[in-house]
Parts: sequence; structure tokens; C-alpha cells
Amino acid sequence: MNEIEKTASQWLGVAHGMWGRRWYGLLTAWVVAIVGVLAVFILPQRYEASARIFVDTQSVLKPLMKGLTVQPDAEQQVVMLSRMLVSRSNVGRLVDMAQLTSGEESSEEREDLIDSVSRAVDVRSAGRDRRALGSRSAQAAQGPGHRRRDL
Repeated sequence: MNEIEKTASQWLGVAHGMWGRRWYGLLTAWVVAIVGVLAVFILPQRYEASARIFVDTQSVLKPLMKGLTVQPDAEQQVVMLSRMLVSRSNVGRLVDMAQLTSGEESSEEREDLIDSVSRAVDVRSAGRDRRALGSRSAQAAQGPGHRRRDL
């Protein structure tokens, strides 16, 4: 017997052994699939997005602070910038751009969504004269066709 015949004989032996134990393999595959499906249904649908925005507070706030007798310190500038970033008009534009509404909601539902997004946004400092808009996670809506997310 040459090398090729030995190798072919070994492979045929392995294949015969695998065929004899095929039901164990099939059972294992089904158990893994069922456990995986259950895990997917049990885990909550959770989405998280983050954005980092670096802003020079001096250039952004200088026109707003023009004419003030007392210039605010760095911490007050951060507070002013945070309020400007999460103002109602900016959050409303964010909701529209991200298409968080399907367009069928009433104006009251849209206002509630804007309120919840405003509360969910986290503004944190990223260093001297720079601020970063932090991340926020959300639970998915009840049905598969919903686009709105509860924050």
C-alpha cells in the first residue's frame, strides 16, 4: 500500500465513525440552536449610541457673551454650552434628523419624545475648553415595526 491508499483508508475510517455517531452530532446542534434562540429572546433589546463633539468654548460662546460686564469662568461656560447643546430646538432637530418618529405621532407625543431625549443626553467635560456629548442607551420599542425608541 502506498501513502495515498493509507491516507484514503484513514479518511474512510473517520467518515464511517462519524456516520455512526451522526445522531449525537445532530442532537448537539439542536441543543445549541435552541439555547441560542432562547438567549436571544430573553436578552432585552438594548441600543446604545455615542457621539463625541469637541467644541472650543471661547469661539462658540464669545458672540453670546459679548457685552457682558463680567466674563464667566470656565465652569460657567461649560454650563452655558451644555444648555445650548441640549436646547429644545437642537434636540427637536436631532429627533427629526435621526427619524425617531414615524410622522404619525401627535405633537404631544413628539414633545414627550423630545423631553425624554433631552433628559437622556449626557454632556461631560473632555478637557480644557472642550466638551464632549456623551452616550446614552435606550430600550427598543414594543413591536418590530416601531421606529420610536423609549429613552
